[in-house]
Amino acid sequence: MAFEFILPDIGEGVVEAEIQRWFVKPGDEVQEDQPLVEVMTDKATVTIPSPRRGRVTRLLYEEGQIARVHHPLLELELELDGVGPVQQPAPIEVATAAPTVTSTAAPPARTAPPAATAAAAPQQKPLATPAV
Repeated sequence: MAFEFILPDIGEGVVEAEIQRWFVKPGDEVQEDQPLVEVMTDKATVTIPSPRRGRVTRLLYEEGQIARVHHPLLELELELDGVGPVQQPAPIEVATAAPTVTSTAAPPARTAPPAATAAAAPQQKPLATPAV
């Protein structure tokens, strides 16, 4: 599956970056977090890592060209756990059984029957704590 890697927003107010150096070329296999490209903005020079594992299929800029933020830099053919390029993700099956919920909360406090509560209400102070 082709994946377009978009030039991320490197810093506030940065709208473009100059491609200084590519660390990869078409056909290279890349790992997640492997450096892909070094770009220079008006604020800094930054090395941008790969967000995914795959094979570089196309570089969209030459060194020295200006790339715009939020526009594609290169294309990757994605791999899934090292089994080769991904053609199409398999559909996800959804379980129909209700999930089991385990509670660690204390059991509910015992309450008196309604008739006893009404008679005892004027004599008891409510148990309450201040809001935190």
